[in-house]
Amino acid sequence: MLLLIAAVGAAVIGVLFYNVMPLYLGTMQDSLNLTASQIGFVASAFFLGFNISSASSYFWVRKLPIRSTVAGAVIAMALLLGTSAFVVNYAAVLGLSALVGACSGAVASVAATLMGDAKNAARWFGVKVAAESLGGVVLLFVLPIALIPALGFKGTVLGMLAMIGLLFPLLLFLGKKPIGEGVSVEAATGHDGAALADTASVRLEQNSAAQISLPALLWSRRAVWFGIFAMLLFFVGGSGVWAFEERIATNYGFDPTWVGGVLGISLIFAVIGPLVSGAVGQKFGNRVPFVIACVFTVAGIVAIAGSSHVAFYYALGACAFMFGWGGGMPFIYSKVAMEDPDGRHLALTIPAIGIGSMLGPGITGMFYGDGSIVVLQWMSVITVALAAALIWFSHAQPSPPPAPA
Repeated sequence: MLLLIAAVGAAVIGVLFYNVMPLYLGTMQDSLNLTASQIGFVASAFFLGFNISSASSYFWVRKLPIRSTVAGAVIAMALLLGTSAFVVNYAAVLGLSALVGACSGAVASVAATLMGDAKNAARWFGVKVAAESLGGVVLLFVLPIALIPALGFKGTVLGMLAMIGLLFPLLLFLGKKPIGEGVSVEAATGHDGAALADTASVRLEQNSAAQISLPALLWSRRAVWFGIFAMLLFFVGGSGVWAFEERIATNYGFDPTWVGGVLGISLIFAVIGPLVSGAVGQKFGNRVPFVIACVFTVAGIVAIAGSSHVAFYYALGACAFMFGWGGGMPFIYSKVAMEDPDGRHLALTIPAIGIGSMLGPGITGMFYGDGSIVVLQWMSVITVALAAALIWFSHAQPSPPPAPA
């Protein structure tokens, strides 16, 4: 249990930048007088680094010692964040963002892989996403009131560093060995506190025992790739809205303090959504509940886009969007974990998140400079709908028969 709680703490740190991204980018823009396109590329630089480190985790995530890897990445991340608060050169800002992203991606990959090995993975993925959102809730409430008015962008960074410092002691409960090593039979049956199942080794043995052709192998793994690409598309659409949600409110003339409160309240729904999905997924599977989550996400996007100067619509849309977006993520994690043939593909959901989160703000930033939300709205709606279709059709089926000789 302590190992998984520590993994949850690591997950919160790994996606902390993402969950405060609207305030981070907004206060950076005000501090450095950047354009909408420029702050979009700051987010893209972060996720470039995030993608490189998390994609490479396919090769190292089960080989490196857990505690030292995560602790080293978190310390480097904190030092780089602190430095970014004093840098004004735009090229240096992009470079630091990429390095912070690399550290974050490594931490997030280890945390996700640990969750995938849990005996009750669906529930722990729900806890993981809920805890990540809760960390954002705290900062989105505290920063606009306590730190940003006096310190601006430096206040945003200081709040993030304080959150990292509070969570860092949890990392001491991470194991010293690589993931999967030293896991007893009791863990696989759920009798010890860690409740970890060493499913990866079982899958590897099954794959090596079955001598199948390459086409049949690729066909049999299509379900896991559908899930990974669904995560990518889900984050292209969601991150495009999330990165500019605060800017949209500013253009509509809403009070900044009120907007910070609404964003914080919306993240409460991002906490509720994953907790609900963890329970629902055990009873009803992943497909139908995920489609329902996508409906909430799309409804929220439409409400935000159409709120104009109606504050109630903006608040309602923000809450519906985060309920659906946060609630949908555990279903994708769970689907990929179920279909993962060797226990290593689940880590690829992290670069999928990173690529989606890089493309979303980058694309929308280029078109949002004139204050128009039309491109952002329809890009988000279409990509979320495509993610729903991929999860719907990602159920495994028997491999096709081999071609006759």
